[in-house]
Amino acid sequence: MNNYRAKSRKKQGFCIAMRDDKKSVFANAQAELKQGLLELCIRSGFMTMAEMLDEEIAALGGGSWYERGNGRGAYRWGKTGGEVVLGGRKIKVGRQRLRDLAGH
Repeated sequence: MNNYRAKSRKKQGFCIAMRDDKKSVFANAQAELKQGLLELCIRSGFMTMAEMLDEEIAALGGGSWYERGNGRGAYRWGKTGGEVVLGGRKIKVGRQRLRDLAGH
């Protein structure tokens, strides 16, 4: 019986070690999935923000840099840099500057 118990204890130790390894593998996989999801959210948020800025500039300053005509309330006045915080990170973004038709 002693021999059987010794083998049984060895097997149990092996099973416990396997459970711990599986837990660490799952924990690593979970951490990687969480990081990937965060990256996806940051990229989609950045793309959405860029699209919203482009739409707002097109509505205020016309469709393109060289478009002239009635109905626009401003004209383009160069570009500038800025920062946006997404996902706890500061991301540098470029944006267009606009001036109203009176030059302000």
